[in-house]
Amino acid sequence: MIYNYISDCISTTRESESTMEVRTVTRIDEMAKWFSSIKDKLIKESRIKPSAEISILQHQVDTQQKLVDEVKTRKQELLDLLDAETNKHAKLREEIHSVSKAATQFVEYLSRLLCLCQRFADNHRMLSEWVKWMDSDWHYPDSRVQGFINEKISTIEQHQMVLSLLLLLGQEIIKVCSDEDGVAVKWIMCNHMQGITEFENRIRCLKEEVETELKISP
Repeated sequence: MIYNYISDCISTTRESESTMEVRTVTRIDEMAKWFSSIKDKLIKESRIKPSAEISILQHQVDTQQKLVDEVKTRKQELLDLLDAETNKHAKLREEIHSVSKAATQFVEYLSRLLCLCQRFADNHRMLSEWVKWMDSDWHYPDSRVQGFINEKISTIEQHQMVLSLLLLLGQEIIKVCSDEDGVAVKWIMCNHMQGITEFENRIRCLKEEVETELKISP
């Protein structure tokens, strides 16, 4: 009886270990397939030029960050499963580390682009508001025309620095964003360059008028 009981216990333990081993192998296979699919997805997405539209880019960054978090969780789970088989699955270990690194690098890349686009949008908004103010403030009494000219020259010089930064940011964005968004970014850059040039021409014409009046004045 005792022998039979011990024999049954050993048999049950072996069956349990065998079942556990099968489950572990199955889970490892499932996880390996998941990591392989994520690798393919990252390769595919990295070949597509991202949008420069902030709302779209922000959504992509958020989505990618969730993927990075899931990769980290699954990576740890899979490594724990593989720890019992130290000398096996070396290639799989290398693969999951590679996928995890690629996912992190991709979200960092998108985040940097998002930062560039947000700074570009801030400068675009600043210049647009300044243009509206310049147009609405283009009035002056004859008695202070020289002060008006000096004031406008000063504000133009200040906003030329804003324009310079906008152009630098735009050039960096155009290098990596989609062709369609690149055209939109380039249009904004050209529009602001034309705006400042127009105000410079207005001031130059006004200065010439003042100088001409001074020459003909008795």
